[in-house]
Amino acid sequence: MLKRKTVLVLGAGASLPYGFPLGAELRDQVCELMETEDKNYPGRQALVDMGYGVERMKEFGRSLWRSSITSVDAFLEIRQEYTAIGKAAMAAVLMGDEVEEELRPRTGKAKQQDWYARFYNKLIEDDGLREKPVVSVVTFNYDRSLEQFLSTSLWSTYNVALPDVGDLMAGIPIVHVHGALGSLSWQNASHCLTYGKDITEHTLRTAVEAMTLPHEVGYRLGSFFEVPEGFRVAQGFLKEASRVCFLGFGYDKRNVERLGLENVSRNATLDLAFWCKTKQERLDAAIHVRSIVPREVKPAPDVVTHCGNTKDGILGVLRNTDMLS
Repeated sequence: MLKRKTVLVLGAGASLPYGFPLGAELRDQVCELMETEDKNYPGRQALVDMGYGVERMKEFGRSLWRSSITSVDAFLEIRQEYTAIGKAAMAAVLMGDEVEEELRPRTGKAKQQDWYARFYNKLIEDDGLREKPVVSVVTFNYDRSLEQFLSTSLWSTYNVALPDVGDLMAGIPIVHVHGALGSLSWQNASHCLTYGKDITEHTLRTAVEAMTLPHEVGYRLGSFFEVPEGFRVAQGFLKEASRVCFLGFGYDKRNVERLGLENVSRNATLDLAFWCKTKQERLDAAIHVRSIVPREVKPAPDVVTHCGNTKDGILGVLRNTDMLS
């Protein structure tokens, strides 16, 4: 059973084993969606029905591609005139990746990297979910794959009614700092959208309304004008944590700075997991995180780095460390 008050900070790599793209791959897929003339391409007709013309889509796609910026969010912070179509395009791509069967891979590379199952079994160990919550999740992702996996696993494990799934999920607070593709039915919130729902004008609008790009909520290019709600919640989690674990995270400097790591407990440990990064990239990320943690606090939080491999991903890191302890 998990005993330390832990916050997991998730980036795109956390959802990768379940069929979702990394930042650069999402950019490529958005550009492909904008350029295609195939009316049957997933999400294409929904965008047309929302009023986006072919020329507007191609203009946005070309601008995004030629910018050479690998993050759609980062591009839209600069080219804010594309905010609406950019959100809709990202939502269309990610909605197409919501496939229930992908959440429980049986074979292949995805199975080797399936860390959700390990996380879930740690959560329910010794009936841990019925105790006071000790794990919170801060995610920069729009997809709802973790919530969908956890809620369906709880429903199947305990054979509980839908409202009771919501009660159990309350023991695993999850905040999407940039919003999500709508809420799931057990969340009893606005913008409800079933996981894996067909992409239509209505469902796409619902998803877009629940997403919040960085520059729409009080800050631009890394400098806050006002701390957005999602980040306020995340910072509250971090202040109370004794352990903060970064998983599948790209360590973009703006995202790291927006988390408010300067407020973490002086007794906390910060675990930074890496794979697909060079030694210098790992060092730079660790130095940047350390520079944010207040040096005047003694003892300062420990910053521990863990290097995984491309074969095992997050699961390999969790197997070889005591992060979930």
